[in-house]
Amino acid sequence: GVELSDRPGVTKVQLQEWEAEHRPFILPEDYRAFLSVSNGITLRWRLRFRGEEEPFGEVHVNSLEQVRPLSPVDLFTFTENRASSSSVATSSAAPSASGPRSSPSAILAAFDLDAECSSGRVVLVYPVLEGGSAPIAGITAGSGDPQVWFQDLACRWHFMASSFTDYFRLAAAHLGVPQWHFAFSDAGLGPLATHWLAF
Repeated sequence: GVELSDRPGVTKVQLQEWEAEHRPFILPEDYRAFLSVSNGITLRWRLRFRGEEEPFGEVHVNSLEQVRPLSPVDLFTFTENRASSSSVATSSAAPSASGPRSSPSAILAAFDLDAECSSGRVVLVYPVLEGGSAPIAGITAGSGDPQVWFQDLACRWHFMASSFTDYFRLAAAHLGVPQWHFAFSDAGLGPLATHWLAF
């Protein structure tokens, strides 16, 4: 079975209020468009096994109210781990549309995208690229557009997608199976996720 939980979209005023609170950062256009249609979404799949339905996969995108900034400590761990986290593992189901143009030398801010993720944390990162200057509203010369990164439970960071749209496509392609995010880590998918995605 499939269970879909969504909400009415946010208004332009609500988006402006969020961006005023988190100035100078603005949400990328594709995420703004998504929130305008549905203020967050949770899609769950269940499989019938021996006569009972069991949870299978979940795709969750935070509502605007849940898009909160990470703490300075979390931002520090990102910078400390950027060398190892820039590696992108090849997914068996659907590779990212495009890899990072460069590994961020630092980030100004990061905002939570998936409060339901049990494997770690999925965040929207506003990076400063190597040799670049700090971005204003996330986009200036020498800086990168907001990217989507995954932080595993060991606090290691892994690039996932260059845009929210690419990330959402990846989540759907991987059916939200448990720990699917590790397809983009150096560890790779676990046996269970690999098994389900092989079908």
